[in-house]
Amino acid sequence: MGQPIALTVDVDLPLAPSPTKLMAGQFGAVVPLDVDRHVDALVSAFGAAHEADWTYLPYRPFSDVDAFGRWLDVCASSDDLVFFSVDEGAGPSGIASYPRIAPWAASIEVGHIHFARRLQRTAAATEAMWSMMRRVFASGYRR
Repeated sequence: MGQPIALTVDVDLPLAPSPTKLMAGQFGAVVPLDVDRHVDALVSAFGAAHEADWTYLPYRPFSDVDAFGRWLDVCASSDDLVFFSVDEGAGPSGIASYPRIAPWAASIEVGHIHFARRLQRTAAATEAMWSMMRRVFASGYRR
């Protein structure tokens, strides 16, 4: 079309992120999601009284532990999502995932983030996001 195009960029395409690698830090850890081990603690940490914390997610608070567990089971078994539990030292208190994994485009997102009130605005929360992003950038993802 007669438009100038820059030099070709060679990129080594990254692998999909591992759902089994722990990311431990100074203030907490990002742990591969184990629905059976984490669901009760997550529901307890999220608390029924904090419905507004779900405002920006495409789903609402779950009616009970079983409903949340079924949803997490579906997420954990997806080929397009890698889910983690975030632990700030007092047990699981948040979830986050790698959705929209596109190794062919070296593109990935961090999403489905929901943190209990005790985790929100803490060094552990910041470190969890940093750890997840650091891992994928180190693996060759660009965005």
